[in-house]
Amino acid sequence: MKKTVKKTVKKTVVAGIISVALVATLLVGGFKINVNGDKLLSREASNSKEEILNKKSLNTNRRNYGVWLDENEFWNFEDEDELGNFIYEQPYEGELDEVSVRFFIIFEEQLGYDLRNIQRTKLEELIEKYKFILEDLNYNGYVTRNSLQLRADINNELRNLGYKIPLHSLIDAAEVLKNKITKDEYNELVRLAPIPLKDLDVEQMKKYSLVANKIIGKFGLGAEQIFENSASEGTQLALYKVKDGIIIRNNLDSEIDTNKNVKVEKNHQILWNKIASIIPKKYLSMIKKFEINSDGYGQVSAYVDSEDNKNWHLAIDVRDVLDDSGNVSKEGIRTIIHEMSHIISLNEEQMTDNYSDESLYTVQEGTLKKEAYLNQFYQKFWKHIKINDDIQNDTFKDSFVTEYASTNTGEDFAESFAYFVLEDKPTDDTIKSKKILFFYQYPEFVKMREHIRSVI
Repeated sequence: MKKTVKKTVKKTVVAGIISVALVATLLVGGFKINVNGDKLLSREASNSKEEILNKKSLNTNRRNYGVWLDENEFWNFEDEDELGNFIYEQPYEGELDEVSVRFFIIFEEQLGYDLRNIQRTKLEELIEKYKFILEDLNYNGYVTRNSLQLRADINNELRNLGYKIPLHSLIDAAEVLKNKITKDEYNELVRLAPIPLKDLDVEQMKKYSLVANKIIGKFGLGAEQIFENSASEGTQLALYKVKDGIIIRNNLDSEIDTNKNVKVEKNHQILWNKIASIIPKKYLSMIKKFEINSDGYGQVSAYVDSEDNKNWHLAIDVRDVLDDSGNVSKEGIRTIIHEMSHIISLNEEQMTDNYSDESLYTVQEGTLKKEAYLNQFYQKFWKHIKINDDIQNDTFKDSFVTEYASTNTGEDFAESFAYFVLEDKPTDDTIKSKKILFFYQYPEFVKMREHIRSVI
């Protein structure tokens, strides 16, 4: 499960446009994707159901990707890309392609919709428009204003069919608000729309967001969140303010709503209640925004972000952390603890203004104090590692609790901390066990461990 400490505006959004754009069931070569049962995609011939029974069906139940070759043989794949490649390479005419898999992941897993009720002719119209988006993307190498306009048109058609689709761009917002804003305001939103797809720094993004917010803010929309949707492979489902440990729906997101008393969705509240029970008040009070999003199962499960190391934004992929019953899964709890450890190790109390001391560990968020948890962890376990050589060496297989821990010091700290909380105290002498034992020297962490284990 991938987790990131710092989220930045992406330099390219090719994958995001391709994947998020696939809103309709794809009809390929006379075969139609149907959803049978809870999480089963099957390919069914339009003229003969029996013909398909001895061929293939597609199962993407949560993180398991596979193909039934016949009623007795099932092939498993590591991820949807590998599965898509397999399907694409099948020799017979009318096969599903990777785009079809993308569709299922985005709209079954991200948004939770079942699009079986859309008429075939309408689906074909939507798919035809998507072809133009992909052709434009392939020709230009980047997302153009025309592509965003097409995407907005498709989104509005889906909204007219009753689907709740988050705003994807400022052009999308301009189209939805067309009858409520002036012509000049409409044109300004269209002009600003492609800007987040460029390589901009935080200050530039704020500047453009302020301009757009003067137009859309009164409708409960926030340009920063819409920009984020434009540049992301995932979809924001909700954004909450956090005040005194309580989540309140933030009107400045990607959903039009001027009601200041928007109710918190039930499963979001369940997730937040678990987060609030796990994270000590000292660190919970640092979280000012709580985002619910999804990029499908098994991609980026969560991230934390802060511009000043004081006020933190916690984003959770609801598909990855809630089980089928709507409760926080064991892996979800591990994810929460992982992200909490980033706040613990990177908040402003851990930082120093003494940039001249080269003995201190410097990260993207700043320079750490000598006594900072992450600096101590770095000095003990990472300072003498030759990253390009040692981490790939077989002798380092026992150095990390997970493969993801080897990404960098911060992720190693977070993964090891989660193991410290959730697993029994190790008794062996491996480096990864020493990393877990590292946390036992801090009474604060031992107390935190006892508390978390009592509430999960």
